[in-house]
Amino acid sequence: MIDRDHGRSGSGVGVLSNVYGDSFKTNILGHLFAPVHEAEGLKIDAFSNTQPEGFIAVIGQLRKDHGRLPLSYVEAVQRAEGRARVISTFQLLADETVPAGLEAVTGVDENDTSVLDGAVGLLLPGGGDIDPAWYGRETHPRTSRISHRRDRFELNLIRVALERDMPILGICHGMQLLNVHFGGTLDQHLADDPKRLTHDVGMPSPKPAHGLSLDPDSVLAEVVGATNLDVNSHHHQGVDRLAEGLEAVAWSMDGVLEGLEARDHSWVVAVQWHPEAMPDAAPQRRILEAFVDATDAFEARLDEIAS
Repeated sequence: MIDRDHGRSGSGVGVLSNVYGDSFKTNILGHLFAPVHEAEGLKIDAFSNTQPEGFIAVIGQLRKDHGRLPLSYVEAVQRAEGRARVISTFQLLADETVPAGLEAVTGVDENDTSVLDGAVGLLLPGGGDIDPAWYGRETHPRTSRISHRRDRFELNLIRVALERDMPILGICHGMQLLNVHFGGTLDQHLADDPKRLTHDVGMPSPKPAHGLSLDPDSVLAEVVGATNLDVNSHHHQGVDRLAEGLEAVAWSMDGVLEGLEARDHSWVVAVQWHPEAMPDAAPQRRILEAFVDATDAFEARLDEIAS
């Protein structure tokens, strides 16, 4: 159950000072609440608020080797009453305009993790395929839209977010990248197995494509309030070997992994489908609401430690 004022019941952020020890305040808080500075190669496109604290970092997407604003994800965060800031390692195309009131930081060096300073959550959106070199595989003929730069940027941000025990929500590409970060591998083309469902059914849609089952003891099942769910589908790759440190919590009817969690962290949840594209479905909205609630709890805990 989600309480919009007090967060998801029973979720908690955990005692971060116990996780990080006495050095937490100096080593972590100093980074989280540091001011955002403009540096060479870093473009600050728009800000609706000069305060750097309390934003959810939404990774920018890629189009023709340039940045693309992940507006459907931003809107989903905003519907859940979260404050989104887009961060991207790419510059936007000239025809890409940052909407009024949206914060966007583009052209970030792929090794620069300071863009997470002040963040209270990380959202990893969908996108192209992950370079299989990251998990020791040759490139499949159907693997496409690879960006080693984006992969490196996101993997660096995942590392820092996990070190800070920051809430993370991975969607589609984001779920696959979390598995790769933890040491897992990917099936580069699910359709090679004729027994599979059709998982790549077009752009993310509000229309369900197939059903799935959820582990009744999972955070995800608690959030959506069900152990069976109808979801959309827009992916041709999926998790092959699940990494240690992650737990499988949702499966489509053909056995493809559709959801995972990192139980050693306060709130790390990832799904293979696109809940941001199904805003009229209450269970899908609750995924984004639970994520925002987790970021609120994380920020409150930081404020408590800092005071």
